[in-house]
Order: sequence, then C-alpha cells, then structure tokens
Amino acid sequence: MDPKEWKPSSIPFTRSSNLGPAKLPTVAEMRTSHAVLSERSCQTVVAVTPEIVVKFGRSTQAREGQTLLFLEKCVPQVPAPRLYAMFYDAGDLFLVMERIPGLSLDQIWSALSEEGKTALTAQLRIAFDTLRRVSCPWPSFFGSVDGGPVPHPLFYTDIKGKNDITGPFPNEQHFNAGLTAQYKRLKEMNQQQDFKGFFYAKHLDQVLCGHKPTFTHADVQRKNVVASKTENGGYVLTVVDWEDAGWYPDYWEYFVTFTSFRWDDDWCRRLEDFVSAWPAETAIMKMINEDLFF
Repeated sequence: MDPKEWKPSSIPFTRSSNLGPAKLPTVAEMRTSHAVLSERSCQTVVAVTPEIVVKFGRSTQAREGQTLLFLEKCVPQVPAPRLYAMFYDAGDLFLVMERIPGLSLDQIWSALSEEGKTALTAQLRIAFDTLRRVSCPWPSFFGSVDGGPVPHPLFYTDIKGKNDITGPFPNEQHFNAGLTAQYKRLKEMNQQQDFKGFFYAKHLDQVLCGHKPTFTHADVQRKNVVASKTENGGYVLTVVDWEDAGWYPDYWEYFVTFTSFRWDDDWCRRLEDFVSAWPAETAIMKMINEDLFF
C-alpha cells in the first residue's frame, strides 16, 4: 500500500480471526498474568500465551498500535510484531500483539562470533534501509505516523496546546524551534537563567538543516531486537517496541542510538553496519539531550 493511502485505524480495533489468533485472552487474563516482561509507571507488558504479549496502562500510546498497522500495510518487509487488538478498558489502553519467540539481542550478543554478528547486522541493514526508503505521506512533515506530535520524550510536555514544543512540525526549522522552546520552558520552570537558549535559537539551524523526514524507530537498542532461532542454527530478527517511532530528520536514528551506548563492547561500532553515521548532528543533539534530561 502507498503510505499516502494509509489511514489510522479506529479504536477499538480487532483483527479478524482468519488473520490472527482464533481467540484472544480476556481482559481479566491480561491484567492477572504473572508473566511480567517489563513494568514501569502506568505501563505493564505481560506474556499471556505463547503467541500473545500485551502492553497496557495509562501511559501506553495508541500511536504504537497505529505504527504496527502502518508497517504491516505499507512496509511489510520490515520485521515487526503484528497487532491483534487495540482498545481501552478502565482508562488503560491495551495493545494485544504477536509474541515473538526467542531472546533479545543483548542476551546473545557476547556469545556471537564476528561472522554471526555480521550476519545479524546485515539483516538489520536490510530492515532499516527499507524504513528509510518509505515516502512520507505529507511533504516536509515531522511527527507521529498518525499525523500527531513528535513521539520522542525530548518533545514531551504535559501542558496542553503547546504545539510549538510537541509538534507536529511542517519543516525542520520548526522542529529545531521546538527543541529550543522546550529548553526555554524547562529553564523558566526551574527559575534558571536562559543564556544557552539564545545560542540554540541562533545557531541550531546552521547545523541541523537539509534533513528529510525519515521513518525512524527511534529506540534501536539490542533489548528491542528479538532473535528467533532457525532450524539451521542461525537467527531471524524482529524489531519490537515501536513506541517512539515516527517521522524524524534522517540523522535521528543514529543520534538516539548513540545516546544509549555504554561503550563497553563492539555494539557502538556495529551500529554503523546498519545505520548511517551523522557525527556533527549527533554532537549538537547530544548537548541538547543532556540539557533537557539532566
């Protein structure tokens, strides 16, 4: 399907039984599952059956479910979980998804040979090259797949109507201005002097310019790549956790992954096997990231 023809699904959404499990677990079964895979404030991820995993809570975002539907319809070559259902219950959003068998890449990485690592990053290269080729449905747009605000935490605010910070943005200049506005807001909130805001407003567009909107996962860590064992002893990879995915400047994938590096093994070098490096953009974005999060 052409991305321009894709439309977000209405909620509640349930896949027809001939395209998914014959029977979905009940809400009670989802809420009471003891197979907790992860848990944080207002969000829980549980395995309910060998085939189904559920993410639910007040902080769970519909855009993640919409992203999985977008990928399935418009970029089926990218290995991602299927969405089986999406609905609200008692104020919590539930995403009922395909459970991918296997181990996360961070669990097996240290045991892999150099040849094994090369084979896996080659798979990732195909997937991320495919993502980068997807045409944006809107000209010069930066935001979520369903046309909403930029999903990344750098643009988050709980103040309603702050589109100058959250987006969506019609061009890269407004995207940069959103980062500057976020910095100024935090300084004002903390009653601090805002001298660096002047620097960002004056110079950010000199470095962060000329970047096209690119479909981006925005959280490429090894914990978000599941390796499923094949009969011949190899692995097939699936990329999970698309919560922050959307349309970003084309340097964004490298920048956000760079900020997660621990620099204690070769993953930081291997990233460039499948994501193009943007060192200049990453340098200034790293400074902004530290100003906003620390």
